[in-house]
Amino acid sequence: MEPGPYKLNYSQPNDTQPDSQCANFTEEDVARSVMYNSGTFVIVGVMPFLTLFGVTANLAFLYVVYRRRTMRTITNAYLANLAVADIGFLVSAVVPALVQYTSSPIVFDQLPIGPVGCVLVNCVILIFFYGSVFMVFLVSYERYCAICRPLHQRVVVGKKRTTKLIVGAWFVAIVFSSLVIPSLVTMKTRCVIRPEGKEFEKFPKEYGLCQPPETAQWLKYVSNGFKMVPFFTAMFSSGYIYTKIVIQLNKKIPGLANRRRYNQAMSNVLRSRRQIAVMLIATGVIFFVCQAPAQVNTLAAMITDHPNVEPILNRGQRGIVQWVSRALLFINSAVNPIVYNVTNSKYRRAFVETYICKQKKKVTLRNTRSIQSMYIPNGSNKVYLWSNNFELDKF
Repeated sequence: MEPGPYKLNYSQPNDTQPDSQCANFTEEDVARSVMYNSGTFVIVGVMPFLTLFGVTANLAFLYVVYRRRTMRTITNAYLANLAVADIGFLVSAVVPALVQYTSSPIVFDQLPIGPVGCVLVNCVILIFFYGSVFMVFLVSYERYCAICRPLHQRVVVGKKRTTKLIVGAWFVAIVFSSLVIPSLVTMKTRCVIRPEGKEFEKFPKEYGLCQPPETAQWLKYVSNGFKMVPFFTAMFSSGYIYTKIVIQLNKKIPGLANRRRYNQAMSNVLRSRRQIAVMLIATGVIFFVCQAPAQVNTLAAMITDHPNVEPILNRGQRGIVQWVSRALLFINSAVNPIVYNVTNSKYRRAFVETYICKQKKKVTLRNTRSIQSMYIPNGSNKVYLWSNNFELDKF
């Protein structure tokens, strides 16, 4: 069974003699099916590089938000917390993966992390997983309100509300992870009967799995529910939000088509809105696409755990799928800052000004045109008001 969104254990082998004390791996094909293969070796080798890249990229983004006053927005408050969640996940996930890989040739062996690791490692990983899910949803909802419900956004959104939502999201993440941990509190060990031959000399005498207590096996299903329900709820809700945002951005503003002197200013505002929306939608889509395989694995584990259900894939194939899912989780946590820079010119400019052009001290005076919108109580359209002002840009 899967202890968390990050797959630490794999399918437990089914012995020909279920009541035996030891796992029977005397057949070479069976033994090879539970060992790391060339595919998993490549994935494991890439993980440290993804971790290093992801931690560096997310720290770079956090530094840009800290240094550039224009980047201290409500949207970036959520994205900064998403970066923290990504860093935490990468660091807390790569360590046990490497420990397991270097300590045992059996892919599902959790004995190297020990009973304490069953609780501590999974708890930390789950906190950052839930934190990232909630931050992606909150930033999507914030953009939905800004684009589709601007009057509501002006009235209710502020620093205090944003802070409360962020703190609340982390609190719920801790609560949810605590609800999953009871299914992982016991380290169940089993001795191993290995085949003869030099290839299998490194087989351990026993392997371990993080399991619920023997008298509470139902906790596995409860914990899987707590892992899947928040994820799929956030995924489908975000999908609905993205659809509404795209529809709203494609609408034309009535009454402004023939007002040439306003077209350029309005075009700049709409371009900025679209770039932010595209950036967040791309971030959300990548997040849910990369996270979905791990959640599907959890669902498959729940189904195939029934004694009357025969798994479609054998143990080796399931191991490969689960390692690919593991790699996708690392990729997701590493690429967000790249997505920001590729999809949004404001973020690219902020990165350039922070890391490349920070030595320049030139001050320029820009004449900018700000646009505000308000609703007429008895009207169906918005009235847009323009005002000229001057801004100082320091480079």
